[in-house]
Amino acid sequence: MNDKHFLLLEWYDPLTRTPMEGYMPLPVIIGRGNRASLKIEDDAVSRQHMMIAMTDSGLVLRDLSSTNGTYLNGRAVFFGYLNAGDRIMAGAVVFRVDGVAQEQILKSALIIKRSFMEDRTTALVRRN
Repeated sequence: MNDKHFLLLEWYDPLTRTPMEGYMPLPVIIGRGNRASLKIEDDAVSRQHMMIAMTDSGLVLRDLSSTNGTYLNGRAVFFGYLNAGDRIMAGAVVFRVDGVAQEQILKSALIIKRSFMEDRTTALVRRN
């Protein structure tokens, strides 16, 4: 059984000024350096700023000795447990944790979403 987990995050990209979202395999390292899994272009974000990982106890956030700190729901933290809806701030970027999915569940959800969008598109084409 494959128990690989993916994290769904939403954030606002300060460089492009656009809302972003993505599923990232855990663990994920967020920072501005080339070794970061999720690279953020913000000078206030350290090269390897923070890490989010799945443990036996749940989803955890770790500050990786960043220069400007990591904030969880407005409080500076070195370590914290995450839940859906939590907000994490690094530099000027605020992330919202939307949840975690196992790989098989994520694939099923994406197939269902794709099927729904295809059905919707077909219905719109038929209507016109």
